[in-house]
Amino acid sequence: MFWVVCICAFPGRTQELPEDFRWCGSWRETYLCHKAPGYAPGSHKPLAVEGFYSDFLHQPWFCAAVELQDDWLEVDNIDRRSGLTPDQFRQQYELPNRPVVMTDKMTNWPAMGKWNRHYLAAALAGRPVIVGNMPWRFGSYLSYCDEGAEQDEMPLYMFDKA
Repeated sequence: MFWVVCICAFPGRTQELPEDFRWCGSWRETYLCHKAPGYAPGSHKPLAVEGFYSDFLHQPWFCAAVELQDDWLEVDNIDRRSGLTPDQFRQQYELPNRPVVMTDKMTNWPAMGKWNRHYLAAALAGRPVIVGNMPWRFGSYLSYCDEGAEQDEMPLYMFDKA
């Protein structure tokens, strides 16, 4: 059996997968495991194609392979502040439109002690969450995070669309 797998290797094809799909190590493997009858995981061998170029294929590779300049990573140019009054925040950051990281605004928030992986997995068990722009089961998203997000050229994140 011969499979041409190109577009299906990308997250945009997740709408074709069941909501409780199992992550199989890569988007290509996940898609084929669920959509290709009789497919044996790991049996796909990529084709070597000379003289072929695609922005669709190049962009994820470029994002994963581009070398970051050291000064991009070393510069700490956003203020980190604690104890700001509302007036100080307004004058120093909101009005001049300057970013700031407020380091003390969530220390007493109950979710900081309550929300962890175990709690969220129990609270969201069997419920769909929005990942990228698609509904996924929370367990499928945890599996993706554990087994593949680090290798994904364009990792997907969970959002609250409420």
